Amino acid sequence: MHRFPNTITIQMRLAKDNILRCDNKKIIGLWSAKSGCATFTQMFFEYIDFSYDISKFIHDERIRYVAEHHSFFPLFMDNEFVNTDYKDHIVMQLVRNPYDRAVSSYLVSTTRDSEYYRTIDYPNIIAELPNNLSFIEFLEMLKHQMFNSANVDIHYEVQTMEHSYVALLQNNIIKLENFQQDILNFNLRHNTNFNQSIYYDIHSHNHPLSAYQFYHKKPPESYDVYYKDSLAKKLVDSIYGYDIYNFKYAYNY
Repeated sequence: MHRFPNTITIQMRLAKDNILRCDNKKIIGLWSAKSGCATFTQMFFEYIDFSYDISKFIHDERIRYVAEHHSFFPLFMDNEFVNTDYKDHIVMQLVRNPYDRAVSSYLVSTTRDSEYYRTIDYPNIIAELPNNLSFIEFLEMLKHQMFNSANVDIHYEVQTMEHSYVALLQNNIIKLENFQQDILNFNLRHNTNFNQSIYYDIHSHNHPLSAYQFYHKKPPESYDVYYKDSLAKKLVDSIYGYDIYNFKYAYNY
């Protein structure tokens, strides 16, 4: 059993189906929504030779894979790493700069067809945000939701999960901002052949999550505009401080 080191915070979320595991390859992949998860999932499937239906939305196929392969498993109990049958697996995790991810979450929440999501997928207050909500107002509502409710949409959850501990110890954090190089380095370290050039084009798939179906405006070329008010940074720091610390991210605006 190993205690969490002081360099890693232990306040984190429990993984739901954010885990992809292949015992034949002895590989475990962790992901978070709004962090390149579709591309990561497709890359993982191709590496393990999983026959997914390319005509279907990749996350529908991910749900099928998880159900068929029992991909979820516990690693932790009382903040301790449990010596399980998976101790010989390589654990990798894809993460994204929390300041960028917060803006991306805001855009997808305030520009999509909220009526569809309210009735079908996400029956919580965050999913019903009005289109005219400011970024600051979004963050304030999100902070309230994070600290007062267990029902948080997957698109806003912290990226630090209980399994992140192993990925951090193994130095297998893949940053979306440096995706190709990080995957290349990962391949060199572990003698794997993940395709670092892969890109999943969500727009090309006929699915409700397609941006063409719920975006009413194009996002700006730069996210700088969302951080003109210093309060935005303070709010993101308070909401995603664990991710910023654990994954060593900096404020670049």
